[in-house]
Amino acid sequence: MKYLVIFLIIFLAMPAVAQTKAELEAYRLYKEAQKAMEEKRFDDAIKLLDEAFEKFPKEQILIKKAEALRAKGELLMALEVLRKIKTEDRKIQEKVSGLISEIAKELNEPVDVEVRTNVDGAELIVDQIERYVAPCVIKITRGVHHFEIRKQGYAPMVFEKNVGAPETRAIEVELQKVTAKVVVVTDLDSFDGVIVRLDSQEFVPKGTTMAPNRTEPMDIEPGTHKFLCVKQGVPSFMGEFRALENSTVEVMCRLRQPEKKKKSKTWGIVLASTGGAVAVGGAALVGWYYYYKGSQKTVDEAGNRYHFVDRHENYVGFALIGAGVAIGASSLFFFIDSGGQRRFSSKLKCLAVTPFKGGAGTSALFEF
Repeated sequence: MKYLVIFLIIFLAMPAVAQTKAELEAYRLYKEAQKAMEEKRFDDAIKLLDEAFEKFPKEQILIKKAEALRAKGELLMALEVLRKIKTEDRKIQEKVSGLISEIAKELNEPVDVEVRTNVDGAELIVDQIERYVAPCVIKITRGVHHFEIRKQGYAPMVFEKNVGAPETRAIEVELQKVTAKVVVVTDLDSFDGVIVRLDSQEFVPKGTTMAPNRTEPMDIEPGTHKFLCVKQGVPSFMGEFRALENSTVEVMCRLRQPEKKKKSKTWGIVLASTGGAVAVGGAALVGWYYYYKGSQKTVDEAGNRYHFVDRHENYVGFALIGAGVAIGASSLFFFIDSGGQRRFSSKLKCLAVTPFKGGAGTSALFEF
């Protein structure tokens, strides 16, 4: 105020004839700038002071502009203006030097900055070093700072802010929620009886009219998720998937049981035919033994006559009959369908071989 009085005295002390129109206009603009500063309209004040200095370049006008910049929080710009002042007036020099020292000291002092977010628990990183949990109030020095705000499920925000004047010390941040989408699909015809558990949430999926085995897209948080598909009577299916931001991922519930490969009937026919042939061959051998060998007479060296009996051939015949029946029975394995139900079934109840004079008869009883 002291220097303002000096400045006014300079104007008043000058003879009226010496006061040019430019000087009077500069004085008027200076007074309006003072009023604007009192009303905290610092931008208007700076603009008025620039016009005044252009019309009448006086050091006092630059000092007032530096004070307006300082009040606005533009400390570096205020220092730049003060350092441009060149004068031989010792009082003005002392004034400028004092302001420069005060502003330099003020630049090194931290100020409180309030960071407000629309969600709680967001991570705030300042200048890629200091970490806070927003919303919060932090202490930082004046000047340009790098801010980064993150929270899972929301798009990160990165920006720079020049912290200085009081109006720059409140930072409002609105984080935008990001989502992904998931579509549940099943290999069954529909979701009837199916229950799905996605992470800790359990729900009954519903298909669309056009695709009963496919749900509409559902919102989920980006990241890795686990799911479990359950339906009574079939094995459960579980899996894991990763959903990216602003993307749609399909999840398949595989509940359809794979069809069993049908067994070839060819081997069944081969075994049945082979078994039948072996059994018939054995029966023929037994019959041959009784018919031919059993009816022949022979005489030993002593002249004794007896019936020839070749027990070896007799046993072979019966063994072939048994083997043929076993081979034929094994062919039934190849006549079972994929569902485990037999197309037909048979059971050997008994097998009988009846010898008679001149031959033998074989009979088998099967149950179908």
